Amino acid sequence: SPVGVRVVRFSGNKAFTDAQLGAVMQTKHRRLFRAGDLKDEQLEMDKKRVEAFYLRNGYMDVVVEKIDINISKDTYWNWFRKRKRLAELILHINEGPQYFTGRVEISGNTAIERDEIESVMKVKPGKVFSDMLLADDHDAIISLYGERGRVFSKVDYDRRLVTDPERTKDKPNLYDVLVVVRESAEITLREVITRGNTKTRDKVVIRQMELFPGDRIDTTKMKIAVQRLKNLNYFEDDVRITPEPSDNPEEANLVIDVTEKST
Repeated sequence: SPVGVRVVRFSGNKAFTDAQLGAVMQTKHRRLFRAGDLKDEQLEMDKKRVEAFYLRNGYMDVVVEKIDINISKDTYWNWFRKRKRLAELILHINEGPQYFTGRVEISGNTAIERDEIESVMKVKPGKVFSDMLLADDHDAIISLYGERGRVFSKVDYDRRLVTDPERTKDKPNLYDVLVVVRESAEITLREVITRGNTKTRDKVVIRQMELFPGDRIDTTKMKIAVQRLKNLNYFEDDVRITPEPSDNPEEANLVIDVTEKST
């Protein structure tokens, strides 16, 4: 018979309250107009959600070690007149230490000042360190370059656990971060190419883009065009606009890939 969730509890959590952790889970306790059913695959995803919440907050070694499911013998009638049993869930968490950022080195940037790159980063000296935040920073730096037309720029990063006892005596669990930028030239648009629009005319697709041949490519305008193409409601959600290099290192084509919706 189906099982409803009576209560969700946590054990081993010191950094966050039960309410904060419960808020990131999809499994909820039963209440009026909410069934609160227990589903195994949802619980497995919830375990990952709780771990991701910790990871984003600098707890890089966190593990949800086990989930106890205590099902009571008592049953209740739900509003569909189905008999259900109730369960108490307990998630056992090993938080591990919280990591912080030591030094941040940025190299390879000449077109954009260090201050401006730092301003879009979440990983900063003395602040929480997390691989998730560093991955976000990678994307933010790529976007910064993309807005300036430097769409083929690459960003690599590395992190090293600080072992120098002088530096870790006040704050253990420090990571130094190295960001290496490989800047591309400013790229101008040669032409816009459409693919996958079997029914919709090319010019209808191209018209959604505020970039014209000879313009400096701008990833912000590309993102707006993707949203406009989705809003037309002619295409599936997999709309993509990608710069493709040409034989001139300072020019590129923009390729718009769409899939027509079946009518």
